[in-house]
Amino acid sequence: VKDIPTSSKIRAYRTSPSEDLKAVKPYTLNGSTMLIKLPAQSITTIVMPVGGVSAGSQIVSDCEYVIVPRLNLSTALTAAEDGRVTIENVTNGDGQRWKLIAKDDTYYLENARGQRLTFRLSGSSNLVAQTTASNEQQFYIDPIDFPYYKISPLRKRSYAFDLSGANSVAGTSVCIYQYTADTDTPTHRQWMLCPLTSQGTETGIEQI
Repeated sequence: VKDIPTSSKIRAYRTSPSEDLKAVKPYTLNGSTMLIKLPAQSITTIVMPVGGVSAGSQIVSDCEYVIVPRLNLSTALTAAEDGRVTIENVTNGDGQRWKLIAKDDTYYLENARGQRLTFRLSGSSNLVAQTTASNEQQFYIDPIDFPYYKISPLRKRSYAFDLSGANSVAGTSVCIYQYTADTDTPTHRQWMLCPLTSQGTETGIEQI
């Protein structure tokens, strides 16, 4: 692997018969070489900055991102044509490619179909995606634990994008919930921003 970042910027998560995305450090760094120990019947996901969003860097407004939940790195925030917002397996389709359009200290999140994420202050807490303008389409994006972010609505900054029921399977609805209401480590409310290259492949995540 070329240009390996410092160890402090690398995260590793292992899934095995007895572990579910457990944070581990199964690797050693030797110059430009990473050595990884993989137990039998396990999958280890290595997350490292590779030329994309990094701690303290500015979000690039003209770049497309895939927005990945911390609990399931093989899925991404997805808007269906009917406006439902869920996490689904990563395809880089139009409903998964998001531009983050700056507005003062907030962002509009608009996908390749022209749908913008919308948080309705009344009714269901589920996010929707719509092509019409609304005052409920601005969001703060705050770094939490690199490379993860909290994404909060303009008028409810103590709330954040959440996986309904803390589920992590494809098809789970994405909603808004108070960030620390029920847990000291709300990992199901944390997201990674993976910038896309011109060929449409993630530059910010590698899975081994």
